[in-house]
Amino acid sequence: MEANLKQYNPHKNFSDIGFVLLSIGGGIFIGAAFGLVGSFIYLAIVFPVVMGIVGGIIITKNAKSLKTRNVFLVTLASVLTVIALYITFHYIRYTGFWVRGALQVFGDFSYKSIEAGKIVVNYALKKETGYSGFIGYMLYRAQQGVSIGRLFRSDGLNLGPIFTWVYWLAEFGLIGYLTISNGKQILEKRFCEHCNSWYSEKEHIGSAPFNKETEILNSIKLKDFASVGALLEKDTESPSFEFYLQKCSTACEKGDTFLSVSLVNFLKGRLISKDISEITLKPIEKKLFTEKISFLKN
Repeated sequence: MEANLKQYNPHKNFSDIGFVLLSIGGGIFIGAAFGLVGSFIYLAIVFPVVMGIVGGIIITKNAKSLKTRNVFLVTLASVLTVIALYITFHYIRYTGFWVRGALQVFGDFSYKSIEAGKIVVNYALKKETGYSGFIGYMLYRAQQGVSIGRLFRSDGLNLGPIFTWVYWLAEFGLIGYLTISNGKQILEKRFCEHCNSWYSEKEHIGSAPFNKETEILNSIKLKDFASVGALLEKDTESPSFEFYLQKCSTACEKGDTFLSVSLVNFLKGRLISKDISEITLKPIEKKLFTEKISFLKN
């Protein structure tokens, strides 16, 4: 029972729910924005690609801010976000459809005209497709067919009813793929369980001359990081060894630090960087390493 109590974390559960809801809300916002633009101009292929990329950014930002690292949760939120995004996108275009109808029939945007226009449009949709409302609109759009290249030619390629449904399915799949794959990138980033924070980007900490190669590699092999730190200079000419640190919170005293070593050299007039190794430093090893870097003391 005690173990179950430890696993239950109300704050974490609320955070997970907030992550999903924020992501869905972001999907609705994106769908509404693109639906509004798409009511006037629609770029086939371009729109779904951009929507998928933006959807992935929203998932990534929400996961990072709410510190969500569960693969299933990120995937679930991504799928729900794509569904909300795509439905909202078409629904806003449907709204624009009957608003334009109201303008054509009644000539103004008053509330009464818009409501009357909606009734007229829905009646026409039911007569044309057998269904009114959003479903009738989608059936009508499918009957009309999606046109590819209308922006660039006076008469674009019309896909027809069957291939319009195929295109919409492919469009939905593309948005979903881009949103999920981009959103999952946050799960590849390092996270410190001790201070509950993401690791920062790698920070250049110093360089060492190439002629110190044997000394550096031996010290690293022996885990003599104090000697490695003593060899570092603020900047050296290439070829050189470049050292980078990736840390979590500066106040964290328990999290590991990651030391990356790269060999930098000029080859055929180009600066080439090759990763040599990455070492995990325990807090005491990081302290011994940084204390011996002379130029950091100034």
